[in-house]
Formats: sequence, structure tokens, C-alpha cells
Amino acid sequence: MPKLHSLNRTQIAIVSGQALSFLLIITFIFANQRYDLLASIGGVKTNVSLYSAYVSACLVGLVGVFSIWITLHYLGKSNAMRDMVVVCAWTHQVKVDGRWVSLREFLGDQLGYAVSHGMCDEKIAELRSELDKDWKGKGVESPAASARRPMGMMPVDEAAAPRKRALSPARN
Repeated sequence: MPKLHSLNRTQIAIVSGQALSFLLIITFIFANQRYDLLASIGGVKTNVSLYSAYVSACLVGLVGVFSIWITLHYLGKSNAMRDMVVVCAWTHQVKVDGRWVSLREFLGDQLGYAVSHGMCDEKIAELRSELDKDWKGKGVESPAASARRPMGMMPVDEAAAPRKRALSPARN
């Protein structure tokens, strides 16, 4: 939960307004019990005991405290996104409270996001064109092109050729 001094004016106004709203509801509960306000407004006589007023006020107070706590929690998360995020230009780690953490850890632990992997359209197109050019091309492949293959992979027909030779019976 964020400290109150780390909140800006708008956020303090939100929390204060929320607290005052719940205090106003509690005040109306006791005012109705003491002065029978509903009877003077709507003409309906209500018989609310002092015990019922106390229980109602306590329940409203608990809901108010919980509501304010949730508000402060999410305001703290929004402050984390509002602050400058420092990212290492080489490793893409994020600086959090003086220590460097992975981007996955930052998004998960600090902001509560679940992280998954995917591939952007630009990279898919780049890899497809590389595969089309290097693996499906005709003729002898240049050494530079074979060095660019991801993880040292070979085209399907080249990878199957040594295995076919090994499986075929030897001829004398």
C-alpha cells in the first residue's frame, strides 16, 4: 500500500471523498435512530434500536475501510506505472528499488501482469523470408547464408539425406 505522502492531490482527494462519504452514511444511520429522519422525510415511522444502529454503523465502517484500502492499493499500482521506468539498453532488465530485475519479473511482481511469449508480425515476416531465401533456394548455398541459420538447423532435404544413406543397404 502506498504511503499517503506519495499520493498526488487528485488521489488524496479521491481517498478523502471516499472516507467522508462513508462517515456521512454512518452519521445518517445515527441521526435516523435519534431523530427519526425517515419519518420526517417520507412519513413512514421507523423503529430502529440503538443496537441496530451500532451494528449497521460498524458494518458500513468495515466496508468503508476495505473500500479505501482497495483504492489505495490500486492507486499505488498506478503510481508505479506513472513513475519513470529505467530499462537497461543491453539486457532489457528493469531497475526496481535499486536492483535490476528481468522484464518478466517486473511485469509479474510489480504490476501483477501474467506474461506469455509470442512473436510480432514483423519478426514472423522476416523469418519467413529468411527461410524462403536460404532453405528453399536452388543452387549452392554460400557459407555466410549457412552461418545465419537459426541454431545451426539444416533444410529438411539436407537433414534427411545422411539418414537415408545410413538406412539404405550397402551395395558392393
